[in-house]
Amino acid sequence: MTIEAKGMCWSTVATIVVCVALLLLFGCGYAKHKNPALFYESSPAAAQEAARLHARDAGGSVLLVTNPEGSMQPLIHQWDWLVCVPTPLTDDLLGKVVTYRPAWNHGQNTTHRLAAKDRYGYIASGDHNARSEPQWRVTTANYVGEIIAIYREAPR
Repeated sequence: MTIEAKGMCWSTVATIVVCVALLLLFGCGYAKHKNPALFYESSPAAAQEAARLHARDAGGSVLLVTNPEGSMQPLIHQWDWLVCVPTPLTDDLLGKVVTYRPAWNHGQNTTHRLAAKDRYGYIASGDHNARSEPQWRVTTANYVGEIIAIYREAPR
């Protein structure tokens, strides 16, 4: 191997090492998942009561997941109780799970993860969805709050 080839080889290795280090340090640009706390209770009634008390203490509200589509599985299941807290809609929420009322859902609550931000608002996506919903945005007008806890019946 010539001296030029050896130098080029080391240069390529150094470039790869720097790129990997930068990815580890700063990530790839996508929001990292930040999941709410998950609590298991002895029964559905106990899960509902624990969620109600948590929401009261946190200044939020409780939402029952009745959506059979499962766009947020495996994190959120049907019949889970979610604790939703009205926090400001900021970049700190990227990667977190929020509830909003999009026009496509006729003003009903939808719970998804904030995946990205552009000049029109935040793009949300269900964890189980094949793609995000870039035609709809989460904005201050339709934002409800951040999901900080999930309560469900413990598996038997």
